[in-house]
Amino acid sequence: MIVWLLPKIALGVLVGGIIGAIVTGDWIYTIVWSVSISFVIMIFIWAASARRGASKGDFALGRVETVQRTGRETNGNQEVAMRLTVVPERDSAYSTSKTLTLAAEDLRIYRPGTILVLTRLGAGRPDVVIAPSAPAEWMKRAEAARLDPSLIPASSTVPAWDLGTTTTPGTPRPGGRRTSVGGRILGFLVVAIIAALVLLPAWGVIGRTASNIAAGDWDGNDLVTGRYQQLAIDEIAAVAGSYEFTSVDFYPDYVLVDGLTAVGSSTVDGYTYRYWRAVRDGPAFGQPAVLSDELFDASNLDFGQVAKAVELARAESEIEDPEYIYAGVNRIFSDQVEPEILVTIGGPYGSESSSWSFDLERRD
Repeated sequence: MIVWLLPKIALGVLVGGIIGAIVTGDWIYTIVWSVSISFVIMIFIWAASARRGASKGDFALGRVETVQRTGRETNGNQEVAMRLTVVPERDSAYSTSKTLTLAAEDLRIYRPGTILVLTRLGAGRPDVVIAPSAPAEWMKRAEAARLDPSLIPASSTVPAWDLGTTTTPGTPRPGGRRTSVGGRILGFLVVAIIAALVLLPAWGVIGRTASNIAAGDWDGNDLVTGRYQQLAIDEIAAVAGSYEFTSVDFYPDYVLVDGLTAVGSSTVDGYTYRYWRAVRDGPAFGQPAVLSDELFDASNLDFGQVAKAVELARAESEIEDPEYIYAGVNRIFSDQVEPEILVTIGGPYGSESSSWSFDLERRD
């Protein structure tokens, strides 16, 4: 069971890591798939070796179908060619040929219909040998097959498999491991479930991406022009413990915020929203000289207006093909009560800046 299950688990982790890296861009998912691909290779090699090892030396039931003398003798012993139906424990049944050299008194032992305990020489080969001794369990199986012939299928119902021959194109390899439709579906489900578990932290962004695609908004996840500025601010506020900020800067893939270290504190920390999660970066690079001159309450602001302000700024911009667009929110003047949205559009020959109220009125 573990030989069957481990490759599926490893493949599920790999698939989840690749999808997570593509959808979120998160470096953690990049590490997941980069590391898991090595494990997938090693586990598949191990599983293949385990299967070969399990089949090599495995016992199988066999029934003699035909016995013919070849006419060759060695020291008075007769060479005979047998046709056997082989029923391995793990693989599908098949028929194969076996040449034996037998003493004259042993010829009567191997007659058509004789039930034998065989040993396979490898999972990828049809070769078998007659087991000189077998565990008691297999001796009981052989005895049961002698009493109930249906335990070994008729030779006409199993594929032939001999060295140097191939099977009919499109048919399973004789002796191959049984893989039912149900087994393939179960394997696919295991891979899908493991991939889903790996992607669990990214379900939010996957859902948002799907929503963007459904709406035809291909830039929906852009944190300057897209639809999730408010989400980013709410996530940062949850980490910071308040909406008391001194500055907010929006970039396509991340948001930077300077805000109070804690409610009622006189110091400012930096916060980053990237890969769809918010983190505290520690003390802000520059602490305000007069905190009250820069601090504002962002809890009542609609940060969805940022994308709309950017759209208005682009509409009136003389830069046709911008190389970058940034947006920020802060109090430009110390006596200013409400913060403004500052939009910067840059091109190959310069940049333009404009400021807007949260009511989308041009301020400069």
